[in-house]
Amino acid sequence: MSSSVRSVLRGIAFAVVMLAPAFALGQERTWEWHWSTHPMMFMWGAGGVLVMLMMLVFWSVVIAGLVLGLRLACHATTADGSA
Repeated sequence: MSSSVRSVLRGIAFAVVMLAPAFALGQERTWEWHWSTHPMMFMWGAGGVLVMLMMLVFWSVVIAGLVLGLRLACHATTADGSA
């Protein structure tokens, strides 16, 4: 390739790299926070209930695991006869 073709290709590559953020900035978004920018703007209540239920399930599993683990540890040491 000749040097002029390389310089043209470098110029095109530079222009593409410099203009790439312009496509993202051209999208329709507001600069400040607004309800139209929130991803759950129509299902806020349903999403909150779902998160609450998942937290309840998570902590129930954690507490049940701790109780069962402690019971297993206590029974394992008393069944052996050794402390």
